[in-house]
Amino acid sequence: MTAASLDRPEREAARAAAELVGRLLLVEIDADTLASLRAPGVREALVELGIDLPSEADEQSWLDERAADYHDLFLNPEGGPLVQSLWIQGRYE
Repeated sequence: MTAASLDRPEREAARAAAELVGRLLLVEIDADTLASLRAPGVREALVELGIDLPSEADEQSWLDERAADYHDLFLNPEGGPLVQSLWIQGRYE
């Protein structure tokens, strides 16, 4: 399937999904980002993809785990970030 074969709503949804993934790669998920993922339409789309968000009671521990994951995958000084080609002098370019 190519972008040209998608109708306008599908293209807009694909664009929004790509922007979300790009944003999530650049910054650690915080409470504000998590709140935006719970927005109507977004949460449902994530569930359809098999991505469950934490309950509000589990939010802080989930955010702490994601912060550790982000550090280990992107900021760990002992290993290169997953997107090494974008990493210059300790920050994304």
